[in-house]
Amino acid sequence: MMDLCISPILPREKYADKKRSGREDRRILNKYLVPQLRHVRAKDVMRAQIRVILDEIAKDAPNMANRVLASVRKMYNWAIGQDLVEHNPCFKVPAPSKERRRDRVLSNEELKKVWDALDNDKSSVIAHSKCACSSPSGAAKYCRCGGPTST
Repeated sequence: MMDLCISPILPREKYADKKRSGREDRRILNKYLVPQLRHVRAKDVMRAQIRVILDEIAKDAPNMANRVLASVRKMYNWAIGQDLVEHNPCFKVPAPSKERRRDRVLSNEELKKVWDALDNDKSSVIAHSKCACSSPSGAAKYCRCGGPTST
């Protein structure tokens, strides 16, 4: 076994390069784990230390605390497979908070940006949605914008 601190394990995470979530996992670990445990050897990290970090994150960002736990757990599972550490301090650590689904609503400013972008878009789908042919007219099968009429 090697005596590695947390920081040197992160760049060696080859598992992360093969996963879509790899970049996000690395960002989470660098933001939340490394500042707290930078000088602690990876093999010496205790479950209590992980819990303290997670509890602190959960105060303001409960869902992020769950993401941090998942990322740390994945990192340690990978390190065990590479014989870098012998145990995972996240073993049997429960999720710090219940997942809460959030509904996202655009602000007035964001809606204005969407409408401005649509106004600048020259695609036929957008042009057709703004065209009067979207109302039933029965006059023609296709309108001047090139889209089918509602009839």
